Amino acid sequence: MGDFNQVEFGCDKLSMNTRSIVGAYDFNLWRISNQLVDIPFKGPRFTWCNNRQGPKRVYERIDRALGSKDWFSLFPNTGIKHYPIQLLDHAPIELDLHLTRNVSKKPYKLDARVFTYEECISIIRDAWRFQFWGTPSFQVARKCSRVRQHVKRWALDKRLEWKQTWDNFDIELERGMDLAIREGDDSLYTKTNERVREFARAAAVFWKQRAKLKWMVEGDTCTKYFFNWVKGRAGRNC
Repeated sequence: MGDFNQVEFGCDKLSMNTRSIVGAYDFNLWRISNQLVDIPFKGPRFTWCNNRQGPKRVYERIDRALGSKDWFSLFPNTGIKHYPIQLLDHAPIELDLHLTRNVSKKPYKLDARVFTYEECISIIRDAWRFQFWGTPSFQVARKCSRVRQHVKRWALDKRLEWKQTWDNFDIELERGMDLAIREGDDSLYTKTNERVREFARAAAVFWKQRAKLKWMVEGDTCTKYFFNWVKGRAGRNC
């Protein structure tokens, strides 16, 4: 445990320098040959900073602790706590034999139907254009994280609209048709009709994503019935 002065992986370094990490291969070979495992940590990722400003600033994780298989069998809850970098260029790290780690939350599952909306595609493009500084792998990771956050926020807001039922659309279409007949204004009917088409396409993608494998084994009976029903509803409202 201590300052190894060696970065092990690209994700352990944040820098404008895109060159390969010198010494990483030899360090990993030494660790594997000695059957040592990196002890998990909790807290900020980086433990060292060169304290320069702007693009010249470099962050690295070079302070770590390694343990053997025998060590983990005796202390299975061993962990390292990283503290923030404060007065010095290194951050303090602390070995804890009973470290309580953050319980991972259930991952958010994104519905495939979000990609049927041009609005969502535009959000993805705008989020991806945002520039980060660092190694190529770090830039891609940050871009993916930014896209995921923006799409998740948009999808959660869209849920209220997805909860609408076909009966709601029927009522709006009847109002739109009545308005078109009485006053010659078909804007409400046209707008609602477009929403029905969009809703039907999204619903089809949503249920296709959740189709059970056994349905396919049994001849796709359920999915065929459902898609024919959606097609019939969409056709009836067009």
